Amino acid sequence: MRSFSCLSQAERLPGWEDRLVAVISAARDEPYCLGKHDCFRLACSTVQALTGQDLWTPWAGSYSSKRAALRLIAEFHAEGFTAAASKFFGSEPEPMPMGRRGDICEYVDGEGEQHLGVVLGVFVALMNPAGLDYLPRELAAHCWRIG
Repeated sequence: MRSFSCLSQAERLPGWEDRLVAVISAARDEPYCLGKHDCFRLACSTVQALTGQDLWTPWAGSYSSKRAALRLIAEFHAEGFTAAASKFFGSEPEPMPMGRRGDICEYVDGEGEQHLGVVLGVFVALMNPAGLDYLPRELAAHCWRIG
């Protein structure tokens, strides 16, 4: 079992807005690579930008395929993606209207696959094989408050 930090009590640090912009800008320039630069890494980078907590390091290098990622999710929480993300982010998901800039959201694509995204206002940023994408926030299922 991997260790994780409970973010329910983490606070946003001063200057998080500029660091969030930097994370999104860097994500635009980096090609998608599962296990290195994907939706989970974007979410972890966002959490670090907002709170200073590094959640990525314990997971770095632990998966490089969809199958390995799904196995890790199941090991982390047997009830699946949403439950694993709730445990990881230290809170239950909230309705999207409650989401603030920098919060992490869940998006389910047309094939039923779940992804993490970052709330940026009226849009959410998502990493996918085509790169960084922006979708209307209404398409996201729910969000986890960060800080």
